[in-house]
This record gives sequence, structure tokens and C-alpha cells, in this order.
Amino acid sequence: TVFLGVFFIKIGADLGWVIISFLLSYLIVFCVFVSLLKKADLFFKPVWDKEFMFACLSRSWPFAFFLIIGVFYLRLSVVMVGLIEGPEASGIYGSSYKFIEALILVPQSIALALFPIISRLFLDDKLRLKRIYLKSLAFLLVLSFPIFLVFRFLPELIINFSYGERYLGAVVVYPVFSLAIILFFLNSLPGNIIQSSEKPQKFLPFSIANVLLTLILCLILIPRYSIVGAAWSVFGGELFGLIVNNLYVRKLLRN
Repeated sequence: TVFLGVFFIKIGADLGWVIISFLLSYLIVFCVFVSLLKKADLFFKPVWDKEFMFACLSRSWPFAFFLIIGVFYLRLSVVMVGLIEGPEASGIYGSSYKFIEALILVPQSIALALFPIISRLFLDDKLRLKRIYLKSLAFLLVLSFPIFLVFRFLPELIINFSYGERYLGAVVVYPVFSLAIILFFLNSLPGNIIQSSEKPQKFLPFSIANVLLTLILCLILIPRYSIVGAAWSVFGGELFGLIVNNLYVRKLLRN
């Protein structure tokens, strides 16, 4: 995707071709996948199985909603800054928020690696799962601490190195982001247990409530405190999520 995007930019293609690079990259991956299937004597033959499709959709729709809600929640504060404060504030705030978006891939990767173990233990040994969960939370807390220190004490260095002096206005959000990043790390793990439960869709109202709370905080705080208000809105949403997620996980592990 990156190669095709850079290629279209270099040849002077318009934005549409840059966007199409995503589709082309996935098409290339699909073609490679089909060719590898043929080499392994496995044949790709589309079959419409109504019962199988219905069973898949009936079980997978909650996960699709979790994903959609998660993406919307993650970008909500950036969108609200743009709508309320305008494109300049959105650009300054978004430049710093990109570090949040990049860094949360670290705990998400750890949570993804733990998912098979958590799913198995949820069925076989909840007591052991509880111990692993608490140890994993402690590990994520320790892992987030160096990032907290960098965000808290070196924001000017981050901005100057990454964007230059024109974006130094974003420095004011880093003290809040230094706290929020800890919550992002801790909140990456409870979803594994929630999604391993028999009826994960029961947690959807809490996820929606988290988005609505963040939206309300944005509407209240951004007009008063601009991008700092947006950062506190993110922190508030993550704090609410940390409390609700762990109360729900505690309930699941008791049953």
C-alpha cells in the first residue's frame, strides 16, 4: 500500500489514485493468496452455503460492531476538534494524537497474542485466567510508564523532532495524553475476556455509552478549553472504559 501510494504521488497522480492504491494492494495480496493455494493443491471455489453464512453472521456481528464502535471512538476527539475549532486546531491536535494511535498498537499486539490462551482458559480454568489477566495488566502498566515519562517531560522534543516549531502549540495536550496512554494500555486487555464470553453482545450498550460519554465531554470541554479539552475528553472516556471493562470482566470471571 505504501509503495503504490508513494508511486502515484511521485508520478503526479491525483488523490483518487492514492486512495485506489489501498484497493490495488489488497487485490495483489488476494492474487498471491490464490496462486499459493494452487501450488499447495488447494482449490479456491466460492460456494454459497446459506446455513453456514447465517451461522457465521449470527455469531460474528457483535465483533463487527465492536470494531466499528472502536474505530469511531478512537477518531471522535479529532473529528470534534475539527468541527468545533476548525482545521488549524484539528491539524495541531491530530499531529499529537497520531502518537496515541501508533503507540496503542503495542498493547493491542500483546492482547492479540494472549487471545488464544484467554479463550481457552475462559472455558477451562477461570481461576488461572484471573491470575494471568492481573499479571498481564501489571505488565502493561509497567510497559506504559516509559511512554508516560516521555510524554510528560519531553513534549517539546517530540514535536520539534517530528513536525517542527510550527506545531509547538500541541505541547499543551501531552500532560493529559501522558495519563491517557496508561489507560489505553490497560484497556487493551479486557476486550479479550469480554469477546471470549458466551454473549459478547451484552457488552455493546456499555461500548456505546463510552462513545456517547466521550462525545458529551467533547461538546462541553472543547468549546471552553480547545485541544486540551479534547485531550481530557479522551482521558474521561478511557477512565470510564477502564472502570466498566474491569467490573464486567470481574463479573464474567465470577460466573
